[in-house]
This record gives sequence, C-alpha cells and structure tokens, in this order.
Amino acid sequence: MASLSSNQFDHSLALKKAYPFEKYIIHVHSDSDTANQLVSWQFPNGHIVQLVFFGNGKAELFSLPPSLILPEEGENGIFYTEQEVLLFLRNVKQAEKN
Repeated sequence: MASLSSNQFDHSLALKKAYPFEKYIIHVHSDSDTANQLVSWQFPNGHIVQLVFFGNGKAELFSLPPSLILPEEGENGIFYTEQEVLLFLRNVKQAEKN
C-alpha cells in the first residue's frame, strides 16, 4: 500500500516539474481520456491562473482574475510555445494585486 502512495506522489511531483514556476503550482488535473492537463498556479501576489495544456504542445487560458489583463495573453488566450506560456506566467507573477 505504501508503494502505491509513493508512486502517486512521484507522478504528481513529475507533473509539477513539467511546468514552469513549479513551486507555485497548487493543482494539476489530468484527463485520462484526452491527455489534457489543467494546471493551477497561485502566486505570492494572490493571483490564481489556470491553463489547459493539450497533447499537441499548445496551451489555452482557462481562468484568470478579472482584474488582471495582460497584453501577452493574445486575443484568443491560446499559447503556441513554451516561451509564450513562460512570459505570460512571469507577467502574472509580477503583476500588482488589485
């Protein structure tokens, strides 16, 4: 039984390390049917952001505080590269809390 818990913990840790700003990740939900993952971050400024990561390498904005508007999120909230995701999360982390 302890082995199962250890494996689940290792899997959860591996998922967190797959995404930027891992120390701020508060939840990762994996959809076994689609292989998509919903990742939630909470930054020290209190902002909570959620992105859905698709198997094809794209990510899409799932939720963002209404007070936070960042030009880098694009018109449709879709990110095509890891660099776009990293820039977006960095801007959320640095944003002032309203």
